[in-house]
Amino acid sequence: MIWLLALALAQTRAEVAALAEKLPRSHAELVKLGPPALRFLCELPSRPAVKDAMFEIKTDARSREKLSRELTLRTVEFPLAEIDERVGAFLETPFVVDLGLAPEKRNRRIAFAPGKFDAVLRSFLEPAGLDYAVVRGRILVSTPDRLWSYPPDRVRVLSPEESAALKESIAKLGDESVQARDDAAAAILDAGVSAVPFLEEALRAPGLEGDRRARIVDLVRRIQARRAPAPFASGLVLERQKANDLDRIALEALRERKTRLTIESTLEGAVALVARAAALEADVPRPAADRRVGVTLGDMPVLDALYFLLASFDLDAALVNGRLTVGPTAEVEKRAATK
Repeated sequence: MIWLLALALAQTRAEVAALAEKLPRSHAELVKLGPPALRFLCELPSRPAVKDAMFEIKTDARSREKLSRELTLRTVEFPLAEIDERVGAFLETPFVVDLGLAPEKRNRRIAFAPGKFDAVLRSFLEPAGLDYAVVRGRILVSTPDRLWSYPPDRVRVLSPEESAALKESIAKLGDESVQARDDAAAAILDAGVSAVPFLEEALRAPGLEGDRRARIVDLVRRIQARRAPAPFASGLVLERQKANDLDRIALEALRERKTRLTIESTLEGAVALVARAAALEADVPRPAADRRVGVTLGDMPVLDALYFLLASFDLDAALVNGRLTVGPTAEVEKRAATK
């Protein structure tokens, strides 16, 4: 894809930020980077030109037309979690709110007022640190870190000059100036995984003061977290696994059958209800199986209902001889490969 090729030229926060500074002249070049640029863009100061670029990246032509229209709808306040039941049918736009969000975010009071559809959504999502993406034909509401993955870091050997500059930045994490510490942290984050050995070396140094140690540990955590894919950034394992005849029949049922459910249950019970709509059985491991779920899944393919349900809890699913097996991605990939 074009954006994957372009991404090789602009993988770091600094490079995306440089293009953002040239907006609107760089709009077309920035849009070509595609979804992997979104995590960096959403971290930049809010400007209309940045929002315009993000809007074009995260929507397809059909949803872009719908989200660009002027709304005349005005509502009283209601919980964000009820947005699909309250306005989805009226706006002819299905919504899904991430079940994994903290209760205070899912229950945040929102209201629709006249205006451009996209701007209305952003008016009540952004103050709560939320955003939306168009996923499987629905507007999915979650936090940016759960919607979009960072692009993969390029692991490379640093030059002597780059190594020296990186060590200087790590030293400045103990500077008395907040600005100096912030600038140093930004430079270290831009180095990505190449900075981790230097950070780990600094942690082994004797006499490392507590505040600086805490900042180094936090940077290692943030860099490593960027390597993990966002929960909603890819499909389920069962959609890409090597399938036998039983698995192909089961996948066809998941894609072709539809369901509409209101669920107040454990996650194990919720997955069982969704799977039953495709005449399948499912295995959900503990402790995830015991998590409480309260949700209404609008009319959608069973496969999509399963996806939104599992991704909300950072879980995945594979098919093993026609039976659903649920768990973390690495585990279900292993089960699918060794069946």
